[in-house]
Amino acid sequence: MKNLKLILAALAFATLALPAAHADTLNEDVTSMLSAMKGVYSAYYAPAAWKKQYAGYDLNTEYAKALGELSQKTPLTMADTRVIFRDFIYAMKDYHTSISFTSTEAATLPIVARGAEGKVYLVSIDRTKLSEASFPFSLGDEVISIDGTAVNDVIQKLQDAFALNVEGTDRATAEMRLFARRASRGFAMIPKGPVTLGLRRQGEDSRVLEAARRPTTKKSRMTRERGDGGRVSSRVASGKLSLATPSRWDPVSKGSVFQ
Repeated sequence: MKNLKLILAALAFATLALPAAHADTLNEDVTSMLSAMKGVYSAYYAPAAWKKQYAGYDLNTEYAKALGELSQKTPLTMADTRVIFRDFIYAMKDYHTSISFTSTEAATLPIVARGAEGKVYLVSIDRTKLSEASFPFSLGDEVISIDGTAVNDVIQKLQDAFALNVEGTDRATAEMRLFARRASRGFAMIPKGPVTLGLRRQGEDSRVLEAARRPTTKKSRMTRERGDGGRVSSRVASGKLSLATPSRWDPVSKGSVFQ
């Protein structure tokens, strides 16, 4: 597997180094890369025969499917290419095989949630970015919704975005991505703008509080060395929490107040 990764890395570097005249369009670039990747996997992917028996995986079929998807994208965007490559790789249903992209676009929140018995709970809060005063919730509080959508529905949508494999593992992976969406991992669209979380504190059966993140009008500076994104301020009134945060994500920044 290590040798396969090295070959694919060298292949990607060589493809990027080709003169522009060798590929006039993004479509041709993607077609060329898919063909090269197919050749590498055909020669070096040892579990191919077993995967065909176990999961019905067939390299030629997935290659044709990727080309078919590519032909339907007009105009083709970089986000489209991420999905095409992602689906081509994850069709193998192999957790040891993955793909990442050169992109710093991301949207994250400094919290982590995990599911148990059909519910989703906070299991980590980065207090260096969210103080107790600005985010008066605790580990074990239940996450009910995101932007008005039931949290389990959001998780299911994230899970369905990638090729299905082992249900429990896929569910756990989707939960990890709930508050960490990165284009480098194959997400076509990264959330932008305000997000509202519905949370229920431990011991409260009915009352659901809303933690709403809203853009601030104050411009914040982000740098490559330190993407601190500005200051987080808050106000709590009538059971609602508002967090003033940077109004945009800087795609060249290594971080922000939510990273």
